[in-house]
Amino acid sequence: MAGGMREGLEMAEALSSTSSSCNEVYKFPTEEKNTQSQISLSLSINSASTDVHDAPPCWTLKAKTISPWHELETLADCPDNKREELLRRKLQLCSTVYDFSVPSKRREKMEKRGTIKEIIAYVLSKPSLKESSVQAMIDMIASNIFRALVVKERSPFDALDPDEPELVPDKTWYHLEVVYELLLNLIKEVESKIAARVLTRGFIVKLLDLLESDDTRERDALKLILRSIYSRLQPLRRFLRQVMQNACLKVIYENEMQNGMSEILDILRSIISAFQPPMRSEHHYLLQKVLLPLHKVRSLPYFHFGLQQCIVLYIGKDAGVLCSIVNALLLLWPNSMSAKEALFLEELEQILALATHSQFLLFQEQLLRRLALCISSTSSLVAERALGFWRNEQIVALFDKHRDLIYPVILRALYTNVRQHWQSFVHTRNYEVLRIFVDADKDLFDIASAENRRRAADIERKDAIREKRWQTLQDMFNKKHGVKPTTEGVKALQKNDSVKIGDSSYRMAVTWNHACPGTPPEIELQTLVVSQDGTIVDVACSNKEHACGQALRFQFTQMAEATPLTKAGCYCSAVSVSIPNLPPKAQLLLFVVSEFSQGGFRAASHAVFHVLQEPGLNRVAQFSIDHRHSGLGIVALMKRPLQKPTPWSLERLGVFPRAGQHFMDVLEPDIGHIVRSIIPSAPKRQKVRLDVERGDIVEMPCSQLLKQAFVSIGWDLSRKGLKNVAAKDQAHGLLDVFAALFDVDGKQVVTVSAKSPESPGVHCRGIGVTSGGFFFDLMAIPRGVSQIFFAAIPKSQDFAVELIQELSCVVLDRTGAELGRYEHRDVDGGTAGFLSSRLFRKSGSSRYSFQGLGCCVAGFRSEDMLDAMQQLCHASPDGESLDNLTASLTECSSAMSSAGLSQDDRVLPVRLRRTVSL
Repeated sequence: MAGGMREGLEMAEALSSTSSSCNEVYKFPTEEKNTQSQISLSLSINSASTDVHDAPPCWTLKAKTISPWHELETLADCPDNKREELLRRKLQLCSTVYDFSVPSKRREKMEKRGTIKEIIAYVLSKPSLKESSVQAMIDMIASNIFRALVVKERSPFDALDPDEPELVPDKTWYHLEVVYELLLNLIKEVESKIAARVLTRGFIVKLLDLLESDDTRERDALKLILRSIYSRLQPLRRFLRQVMQNACLKVIYENEMQNGMSEILDILRSIISAFQPPMRSEHHYLLQKVLLPLHKVRSLPYFHFGLQQCIVLYIGKDAGVLCSIVNALLLLWPNSMSAKEALFLEELEQILALATHSQFLLFQEQLLRRLALCISSTSSLVAERALGFWRNEQIVALFDKHRDLIYPVILRALYTNVRQHWQSFVHTRNYEVLRIFVDADKDLFDIASAENRRRAADIERKDAIREKRWQTLQDMFNKKHGVKPTTEGVKALQKNDSVKIGDSSYRMAVTWNHACPGTPPEIELQTLVVSQDGTIVDVACSNKEHACGQALRFQFTQMAEATPLTKAGCYCSAVSVSIPNLPPKAQLLLFVVSEFSQGGFRAASHAVFHVLQEPGLNRVAQFSIDHRHSGLGIVALMKRPLQKPTPWSLERLGVFPRAGQHFMDVLEPDIGHIVRSIIPSAPKRQKVRLDVERGDIVEMPCSQLLKQAFVSIGWDLSRKGLKNVAAKDQAHGLLDVFAALFDVDGKQVVTVSAKSPESPGVHCRGIGVTSGGFFFDLMAIPRGVSQIFFAAIPKSQDFAVELIQELSCVVLDRTGAELGRYEHRDVDGGTAGFLSSRLFRKSGSSRYSFQGLGCCVAGFRSEDMLDAMQQLCHASPDGESLDNLTASLTECSSAMSSAGLSQDDRVLPVRLRRTVSL
């Protein structure tokens, strides 16, 4: 101990001989150019015990690295001949980018910020800068601000949601703020010729891309910088206009950017305000090809205010464009989004306030027709906004000059509201407008009211004649075919009519005839079960014949003999509904009539929806389905009061979307709008997630709507697996997963796995300890591919099935919502691979279907499973074909046994559940 004490004292004396304190700072040269590291040495005595005899003192040498920022003197104190070199070194240090998501290097970050502020002061104090110095500053700025942005994906409904959470500010803003301040001062202080040369076109394009940032402070700074560039650097004006136009066109045709559009339109508004009449061709191009088409994008609520101001400015510069603007708005009018429709009405009101009488006559017919539809809209927001036109004095004065044109059209909509609208505030506004009409011209009001009553009587008379003619045709048909329908007690439902449903079992049936020669139309009645919270919890259809246990049962038949419902040879798709067996959470049942193949629904004739009470199939109600212009129809719904378990009621809907062949294609906005109109707390976006049993099939949305999908195969390690698996296996996983693509002839196209991760439209996202996944760009998959199989194989021959548990395959859409899930519930046997599930599509169809397979196949390579996959390729996905496949796999297993293979090498067939076969 004495020796150690003596050595420590000698070291302390050596240090004190070269410095007056043991904390003297020493400088040592390093290999870096023009930089030195400063090492601070301190000597301290640490004792592990209060008794000096228990342990000797420990002498510790501490080294602290002092930042190189302190080595450089300030620009103000530096001589003139060395200032440019010092500025270059400071800019080189400022080009270092730090990670602001971690709390490390706080001192360096603060020193960098202080250095940039020093450079800003230098720029403001120096009257002229060399072009090389300005270029170095621009390079430093580019290295700091150009980065990958993390942008939150939002929907158009989020812009209208008052409860939408605020976006998290960018943590780097405290540092970026001074960088943007330096760029702004460079643009203002540097000579315009030098600034125009150093600000390249690529720099400006990247600067505009930063407007996608979620941080509003950064977008405001960028807007100010871009305005300064446009106002001060005249050579760049034309290019900047083109870049902003391209950004708008990108939003129109690709719908990629939501942030930044408000800022771009704010800059364009400043540019438009400087236009001088007459308008040039490029100004008209900006209006016709850029600003007006922006009205049709889904993200319009995010930037509508700026767009509206640009449109009004154009009218102020050239009144002749008003008619073309109004016609464009009427042409792009939204039909399925009431919030967006209200924005259109707001803009139209502001435009009409600037219209002249001669201009109004050019578009009055289309305008009044649209205004009448908005007044009688079932959306209270749209109706109130349309009725608010009569609170604008300029519009009232304009309409007052053309009362003879307005009264007949608008009065019909006002009287429709009086009879049908549900919102009391709409009724109040409605009566206000009626009072304005009476006060303005009572005689014309009486004439228009009488004309409206006559028109309504004519419509009722024509409807009665139509019903009478139809009944005559029905009687002639019944007489010719000897059908004696029991019409007593049967209610013919009109649109929005309802009928009470008792607490018993019913059968909802759709019957139709084949209108054209050839293949019979493929139609089915699909039933969606909606819970009290507005979510779709189950579905009954041809691929899933039971729902809610046994409460709903799907059936499909062809009538061999004439019945009270229809003649022989007619087709019938039906769903039996057992009211007592429905779960308490079930609130709505939606009935959707859809076609399997293109033209199926349209090729049917005399399609009728029947409500039959079981037993005995006594008819309760019926109505015809007008399906001439659609391939799908939401024809009826059953609902019960929120506070009462019974009785249920059935209401006729008659909603026929313009596109779609399956209910998955019209979840939004059609089905979602119906559900939210009854259950306001329902989700903003309806999604369907179904658990798939072995052999079940889940239809997915058509590829044009789905576009992208993700398939994941996952498993858990059992207790035995966690204890016995080696560390290297846990790091690299027990199973390999792969996807095999086959064409319509059953030939293998390609296999995608971790070893071969890329193929057109398919990408393996990697394989982990307990999962592997594949990303699909459905529109990029070659048309010849008809089936995609998903399988998992052991990585080594030491693998045993008992090492894993809960093997599953999940299909997700691009938002992360589950479309289908299949779980292997009875995995057993020896060493085997797993043929989990598949995606397949019919020839010429763009819709994929997901089916759980659940086959166990011996082998440790993907090639060992190709035989089973090829057999499945040639088999129909229905239950009978899958049973035939099981037999085929059994024969294959017997052949392997006769060849002398062990039990572990045989194919392990699993009997698949029989599904509905049409």
